[in-house]
Amino acid sequence: MKRYLAIFHFKLNDGTHLPLTYRIQNNSFSHRWIEYVNQRRSEKGTKFTLNIFNKNISHLPEIIQKLNEIIDYLNSLYDKNLPKLTSIETIDHDILNQLHEEFEEYGARHNQYEQDATYNPNIDDIENYAWYERRFDKDFHETWLSLNSWIHFAENAMESPENSSRFNCLVNHYPFEKGEKLQEIDKIFLTNEFEWGHMYLGYNTLGKDYIHTAEHNDTRVVINNQVKVQEYFGTEVYLEFNSDRAFHAEKKGNEVKFYEWFISQPKEVQDLVPVDNLNKLCLGKYYLGRVKFDETFLKYHSNHVDWDRNTFNIRHRWNIDVFSKISEITDIEII
Repeated sequence: MKRYLAIFHFKLNDGTHLPLTYRIQNNSFSHRWIEYVNQRRSEKGTKFTLNIFNKNISHLPEIIQKLNEIIDYLNSLYDKNLPKLTSIETIDHDILNQLHEEFEEYGARHNQYEQDATYNPNIDDIENYAWYERRFDKDFHETWLSLNSWIHFAENAMESPENSSRFNCLVNHYPFEKGEKLQEIDKIFLTNEFEWGHMYLGYNTLGKDYIHTAEHNDTRVVINNQVKVQEYFGTEVYLEFNSDRAFHAEKKGNEVKFYEWFISQPKEVQDLVPVDNLNKLCLGKYYLGRVKFDETFLKYHSNHVDWDRNTFNIRHRWNIDVFSKISEITDIEII
């Protein structure tokens, strides 16, 4: 069976072209992903999008400023006031979970109107809902999507000490599509070992799965039966570049964190989490492939063995010098 390559064409802040080539694993869904990427590339009016996580705790002031700018804009048009962030000292997962809950509520309301274009609230609702006429406004909707992205930027930065490079990014296609249904056999390739230079399917779902619910201690979504395990995949992929992970780090670390969160919960919450059915729990991401140490990397450091072994902490240095400067994606090429 042919082993395909996926070339991600990035641009750096100064306009320099950065191609990253991945060897795609021959598994139960990878060829369907390839076909879907090629299909979306051929469609008119679509483009690739990039959410890049290359910030740490030292960047929180600028992240808070950006979040508050987004919140000010949404509050000027929406029928509810979203809470603003007041300082680095007061930012925590509770307020970010609250903002994420507002995002999910907006998404549900938007979908309702999108599915039923004839829907009209009564006159009292129209007076209260200043945003109603903007329900299909592109800028308004994209600002909500931006809010969700910056919430995740903040969460990632909060967990990344200064001078760390726990970097990663999400690449997707716009406009968003629900994608294709995952099959039961695909769950063989779920993993919680997220390693530098490896690629996984993106979550492609509005909401939180059990891993993220535990990570953010968001018991609200469990109690409200709002946990969303991934059922569909699109072009979205997650590229991991966390160079802080030690080579001898304990395996199953994410499962341990989930287990510790689970046993810390009251029984009424535990009873709602399907730990007795791992098929329903669906912990992890779907593995897709790994980066190739080609000319892109060897131009930076010419010893291939050092990249394999991470000698001289070469991956961290590359993260700081190169990955932190990625600004956009222009294409994904399958060969």
